[in-house]
Amino acid sequence: MELGRDFLGYNEDHKREVVAELMQGDPSGMKLCEPGIAADELAGRFTAWIEQNPEAATEPLSVGFTQMLEDTCDK
Repeated sequence: MELGRDFLGYNEDHKREVVAELMQGDPSGMKLCEPGIAADELAGRFTAWIEQNPEAATEPLSVGFTQMLEDTCDK
C-alpha cells in the first residue's frame, strides 16, 4: 500500500501516473473538481496538500487523495 510519504518521493512523471489512477478510482471525489482538470495540476495540488497536512504522509494515497479533493475542490 502506497502512503503519502511514498508519493512525495516520486518523480513528476510518476506522480502524474499515480494521480491519473487515483482520479479514475474516485469518480465521486472528482465531481467536486472543475471538469477536465488535468492530472499534472492535481499532482501538484496533492503534493502541496500532503506537505501541508503531515498526517497524510502516513495514510494510504487513496484516502489522502479523497481528502485533498474535498479540501481543495469543493466549491
